[in-house]
Amino acid sequence: GSTHLDSDLGVSGNVLFQNSTNSTTAFQVQNGGGEAALGVNTTPINSIITNPSFEYDATGWAAVGGATTISSTNPGYSGFKSLSINTTGTANSGAKYTTGSIAATKLSVSSTYTISWYAGGTGTTMIAAYARDGSTETNCTNINSQSLPITNIWKRFTCNIVTDGVAPAASAYIILKQTAAASLNFAIAAVQIELSETATPYQQNF
Repeated sequence: GSTHLDSDLGVSGNVLFQNSTNSTTAFQVQNGGGEAALGVNTTPINSIITNPSFEYDATGWAAVGGATTISSTNPGYSGFKSLSINTTGTANSGAKYTTGSIAATKLSVSSTYTISWYAGGTGTTMIAAYARDGSTETNCTNINSQSLPITNIWKRFTCNIVTDGVAPAASAYIILKQTAAASLNFAIAAVQIELSETATPYQQNF
């Protein structure tokens, strides 16, 4: 239940506040008008992508547009590996991750997410997209940059995915893809999706 205090509270020693479930408003400090001045979000930051760092393999990720993917021993961003993507001369080729319609990994309706990832490569630009119906890709918005840095120098990309009011299909997915029609090789690592309009520092999820 809830407890409201209308006077000062002094505490000596350790204090524990624990919600029965994770919540975006687990703990709040409000001003006199009842507006949140400080908040604590206890929902998992990176629970949607279960293989964001490719430390063991490329499980959950699939090549798109004739590309090939492999969990590479090239230096990762936060670990030892990354996902190496070899594209054909086809625009929008890359790697996708099925978020589907299951509660643990799906993107909720009418919500704003931030997707972020690190990438390295040469000679191409890239972007993220979401296919709610499993086929029609909608590019993310507010991307900070699309140009890849040189190989083995990691650059973080962030952008927003805004979902509509229709429930996602079982085949719904997010994709990280090149926008040019070129045969290239680039790597991605430290992929993160969070229910927020801004990105927070990457948190590993082995």
